[in-house]
Amino acid sequence: MRWMTKLDRALCDMAVRAARAGGEEARRVREVVAGVLRLDPQRLTSYFHVGFAEALLGLDPSELSMPPANEARDRWYAFGKLVALTREHRHEEAAALASSEVSLRLARDPQIGPEAVPLACDALLRVGSLGQAVELAWAYVRPEKPDNVEFFRRLVREALDRLPILRGPQAAAACQPDASGRPPAGDPCETFLRHL
Repeated sequence: MRWMTKLDRALCDMAVRAARAGGEEARRVREVVAGVLRLDPQRLTSYFHVGFAEALLGLDPSELSMPPANEARDRWYAFGKLVALTREHRHEEAAALASSEVSLRLARDPQIGPEAVPLACDALLRVGSLGQAVELAWAYVRPEKPDNVEFFRRLVREALDRLPILRGPQAAAACQPDASGRPPAGDPCETFLRHL
């Protein structure tokens, strides 16, 4: 994650190790996260660690003396929780978070969106919420950014491939791209994508 400082990486590493060890180690990391938050409550990325530690270590945010909630802090908190849930393969919980209104705010945040949206969309696809995954990706896409458009096209293709009507050997063969990565003529997925 490009936004992370050495402190952020160290906090994540500590939380991951503590999640494996449990007990006293987990309690200590919860205290460290609370201490970092107390040092600078205006540092938005610290709220990532609150969400991360909640999902991994059972940190109760009510234990922390946090300033009143605001949208920016909520986004970083939700992002941390989403990362931890997907890391732990807790797809149902990640999808529930991705289904909420907060995921649209994550998608619109230029710093968080590029990392959060693929995680949220993957969780939604894994639990069969295909339409929600496509809607979330659509909220994120900026047409002037080719990598955004390509992400959206891949996601829609994956969602379409999961539909029963497009499953089966013949449908799968018809949707396979050629060596250059272009879809074959008459590809039902490509036809659908052109109309979006």
